[in-house]
Amino acid sequence: MTDSRRRTPFIKMPDKRPGEGTGLPERWSNSKAALVGYLTGKAITSPRIAAILNDGTDPKTIRKMWKYWRLPTPAGKSRHTETFIVSFDGRQREGICASAKALGIEPEEFIRRVAYYASHDNLYQNIVDDRPLD
Repeated sequence: MTDSRRRTPFIKMPDKRPGEGTGLPERWSNSKAALVGYLTGKAITSPRIAAILNDGTDPKTIRKMWKYWRLPTPAGKSRHTETFIVSFDGRQREGICASAKALGIEPEEFIRRVAYYASHDNLYQNIVDDRPLD
């Protein structure tokens, strides 16, 4: 009897790929699929994910897997929209959330607007003034 914990689990891509004929199925280990999902969640592009994997995976294969997984596309965003992941500690996050709530907007929208106008109006030095983060 085989111990199921010793078998390497795989996620299999469908034999038929969208817009193509029958292709060879690709097998990904759960750890590879998890890494691709994690990097995707960090808004990293498929070419960069392929470079990070460094195992010969084509960026097109990654994008096809996204379709296979039926990952949602953010509404109203073009394919040229870039997402930045920014970390805040609890105190910083609470301050941002309070400011956003006072304006009646989501914290992400608050951060997006502040960053956009700071960049657009070249206000970085006026805002940051070479101060270290608290």
